[in-house]
Amino acid sequence: MNLKNTLNYSYFDLDIINKFETLEEFPNTKPILLSNSNGLILYANNTGRIKHNFKAGHNLFDLFSEPDLQTLFGNLIQNKISSFCTDLILKDDNDYYEGYLLNLERVILNDEEIFIVFIDSQDNRTRLTSRVNNYNQALEAVNVGVMLADKNGCIHYLSTSFEQFLRIKIEDVYSKKISKAFQ
Repeated sequence: MNLKNTLNYSYFDLDIINKFETLEEFPNTKPILLSNSNGLILYANNTGRIKHNFKAGHNLFDLFSEPDLQTLFGNLIQNKISSFCTDLILKDDNDYYEGYLLNLERVILNDEEIFIVFIDSQDNRTRLTSRVNNYNQALEAVNVGVMLADKNGCIHYLSTSFEQFLRIKIEDVYSKKISKAFQ
């Protein structure tokens, strides 16, 4: 698909969008959009076009959603927030409401603020939560001590076995550096 310059894109932007259009997608890809700060959709991947009827040139702010996307974008810009995640409720063509997980990433591209919009189904979120819970239950069943920390050494998880062995609670060490948590 070769976009015409009807959306007031610069040539550079059109080139980038045309490159996106040439990429292949897997069938289970989540909807991804590129939007400017005024809600104008610059690009929608195939999943977004098919599942939600998102098209380049349409405006996200025209959607009935909770939270209101125009207010959300405005607040993110005003407060200089570059990344945000929230639950999203969209009303479809049949007046049904569906819940999604909305991830927004704000980037500067060619001196223009662009929002990368990821929309994920609640089913995927539930499936991921279930998988994490299954791993946690498996660890507890075999009494394996596990501690998870980020690249900075801040603790984010302790298994119950680990807590019992060291006689500490996750609440006492959560987000503390490993070197300071066990002094």
